[in-house]
Amino acid sequence: MRYRMLEVVVLISSIASVLAGLQNSVVFDGTTLKFYDGQHDSATFGTAVVSCIQKGGELVMPKNKKLNDAVAQVAKKVSIAWIAGGGFFGEGNYEWNDGERHEWSNWAGEPDNFGGNENCMEILPPLEGMWNDKDCCAKRGYVCQIRTFIDDEIFPPNQYCLFIHHRLQ
Repeated sequence: MRYRMLEVVVLISSIASVLAGLQNSVVFDGTTLKFYDGQHDSATFGTAVVSCIQKGGELVMPKNKKLNDAVAQVAKKVSIAWIAGGGFFGEGNYEWNDGERHEWSNWAGEPDNFGGNENCMEILPPLEGMWNDKDCCAKRGYVCQIRTFIDDEIFPPNQYCLFIHHRLQ
C-alpha cells in the first residue's frame, strides 16, 4: 500500500512539474513549441541554438504561416524572440538553420542589415509574428521546437490513461 501511495505522489508531482513547464509552451502538429523568456533565459543566437539542442530539440524554424502564428502565440509575453534562420551567407541570402531557403517569409519591411551586422532572425509577436534581422550577439528569449514523445500515434489518449491506471494497481 505504501508503494502505491508513493507512486501516486510521484505521478502527481511529475504531472504538476509538466504542467508548470507547459505554461510557456504549445503543442503544434506533434511538436512542442517551448518558449524561454528573455528575463530568465536571455541568450545570444548561438547560445539559443545550443540550448535548444541540449533540451532535445532545435531553435524553431517557422517555415509557414500556421507554424509562425503558433510561435508568435507561445512567445506573446515578450516583444521579441530568436527563430532559427539568418543571412549567414550575405545580406538578402537568408536561410533556415537546416540550410533550406525561405519559401515563405514574414519580414516586417526587413531585412535591412542595420549597422552592417544583422545576420540573425527574430520574431516580433506583438506585430503579428513578423520577422526582423538582428545582431546575433544581442540577447533575446527564444523558442525551441521539441518533438512530442507522447502523442496520439504512440499513446492514443485513452490507452495512455489506461497505462497510468494499470501502473497504479
